[in-house]
Amino acid sequence: MKTAKKHNVSFAAIKLGPALKQALPIWYHLGAKKRLRMLNNTKISDCLRDKHGVSRVADLLRLSARPCYRGALLMSNDFVPPSCDCADCMADTMKGCKHPLGCCRAAANLMRQVKPKWNPGFEPTPDGLTLTQKRQDKNAEALEGEGDVIFDPSLTSGDLLMEAFRVFVDPKVHDEPPAMRARSGRIVSEEAGTVYIEGPVNRKRLPPGSRPMPSNMGFVHFPATPEHSMLVIPATGQKDVLCQQGEVIAALKAVEVIPRDVPLRLL
Repeated sequence: MKTAKKHNVSFAAIKLGPALKQALPIWYHLGAKKRLRMLNNTKISDCLRDKHGVSRVADLLRLSARPCYRGALLMSNDFVPPSCDCADCMADTMKGCKHPLGCCRAAANLMRQVKPKWNPGFEPTPDGLTLTQKRQDKNAEALEGEGDVIFDPSLTSGDLLMEAFRVFVDPKVHDEPPAMRARSGRIVSEEAGTVYIEGPVNRKRLPPGSRPMPSNMGFVHFPATPEHSMLVIPATGQKDVLCQQGEVIAALKAVEVIPRDVPLRLL
């Protein structure tokens, strides 16, 4: 725990899929408004937890979508009858809930306290980043046949919570919306460029007496224009490098240098 706190390990999905939004714990929710935090320890919240088994966002959705509650809303604005004879409400009463429809209303109210980025009821604007199914299928074929794989820039986290945990997270960016992909211009395949990226060179490949490359340095080689090849050094002077970052630094530099609409092949 001490190491996790030191390096700011946190749940930090840029964009969440519907399944992941529903899997998040509702109590002390990361994307909750202040009012939800105030409602964490009330009598109605205790009933939702103890009598209805509410622990995740999906549990709230189940309650707030109950047909008898939705029907009551159609009959009036916010008033719900004190009792209901449907099977679900009768089962809740047997568990000790005194006002099942009131708990359904409370569940809907709690869902309104979840910010849009985290709320399953809000559909984000399509960002144009995720590859189409056809391109994903071509990538699968390319991997089997050692062909070219198209980089998938999707920011949407999958269905597993563990996939959305990150290190060195800035808590201030939790609620920031994902970036939108800029509209691309006309792509000409003949302009495609190939760039070789290299991380820190192995000591055995260096001339005798040479100093080893730091692990956060990389090399970018442009075969078509060798004079533009360069050694890439991070702008910020990082002293503690936890892993080999050279290839990542080199790849980022190559993406910055090559024009946005030119197909890029990294090797």
